Amino acid sequence: STGCKLLDRNKDKDQAAPTAPEAPPTKAPEAPPAAPAKAVVPTEGCEMPKDGIVRVDFTVKKGCTVDGHRNIVVRDNATLTVEPGAKVVMDSGHYISVDKGKLVAAGTEAEPIVFTSAAATKAPGDWVGIFFSDNTSAGTVLDHVRIEYAGSSRSGGKGAVTIQGRRPGARIAITSSVIEHSEQSAVWADAEKGAFAKFEQNKLDKNKVSLSVPAQMLGSIGAGNSFGQPLTTWGTVSDTVSWPAVDVPIIVERNVLVGDAGGAPTLTIAPKTVLKFSGGKYLDVGVRDGGTLVAREVTFTSANATPRPGDWSGIHLQRRATNVDLTGSTVEHAGKGSGAKAGVTVHAKGAELAGLKAGAMAFRDNEGAGVSTEDGVCTPFEAGSKSEGSPLCKKR
Repeated sequence: STGCKLLDRNKDKDQAAPTAPEAPPTKAPEAPPAAPAKAVVPTEGCEMPKDGIVRVDFTVKKGCTVDGHRNIVVRDNATLTVEPGAKVVMDSGHYISVDKGKLVAAGTEAEPIVFTSAAATKAPGDWVGIFFSDNTSAGTVLDHVRIEYAGSSRSGGKGAVTIQGRRPGARIAITSSVIEHSEQSAVWADAEKGAFAKFEQNKLDKNKVSLSVPAQMLGSIGAGNSFGQPLTTWGTVSDTVSWPAVDVPIIVERNVLVGDAGGAPTLTIAPKTVLKFSGGKYLDVGVRDGGTLVAREVTFTSANATPRPGDWSGIHLQRRATNVDLTGSTVEHAGKGSGAKAGVTVHAKGAELAGLKAGAMAFRDNEGAGVSTEDGVCTPFEAGSKSEGSPLCKKR
């Protein structure tokens, strides 16, 4: 039929001119995933990094108020700089910690830098304070700074400024600053061989304790400081130091030793200083390879509010103590514990301490005697000295 013939023609045509197969559609290569946007790290301004961690150098600009809603921590050898007139307001229980790096807060007399509490009604211990560590870098400065209402014991705080660690050396300078209303110490440190780079022209007042530092570190306190409350100290004097003249008592919380292996350091205590010793504690001079005490017109007494004989152990002079000078000093309420036999216990014969000067002393209410020596000879102490409540001298 006609229909069939048409079909045959189409068939022949298809066989004569076959069409090429269609090429598969090409697929465009997928674009690589976009790199995540790099976080913009602020380096200055009035707002700290959101997590509170300073990993790169950051400057709090002049006149800023920083809200311390979380702890502020300096790490990775960064420097946190605070410009004059800035204010850092810390929430309850929070702190600033210079873990690894430094803090440079340098205000001026006209525009001091203020670190304070965020509370509407401020009180001591509202926030913890500022921590420095073994890894705090040299060049750390608090100058013309006011730190107030800190000193909470949370997170290991010991004061408005807490210097932790045992690293020796002078890395931190505190100058021309005011620290007030601390629930504990204004400044506390525990490095026995530590020192301040500078500590001068400061006012520490309305705190529980003005300054709590080891005996060696106390020797790095400079001039012009004003202390409203007592200082506390303890530990070993291993290098020659002089304690500053202060108008408040220095409380010896733990024993103070003067001497070191391979050396004979000298501890000089300013005239008119009052040292108050906690129960059973003592001052031991000439330990290890020797040492010297120069303490003229100094009062050594009890820290007890109602003192009595034997409250504290007393002054111990070892055989290697040399050139000790106690002229005109007062020793009272001592003589008990740690081998003490008197207010001053000499662990040698009376003539064996080279260069000893101890005339015009006053001994009051000591248990046993004013002075005790191995042979009962107290000649260096006898010139112009007096003892009330017990004999001046006795044999150990």
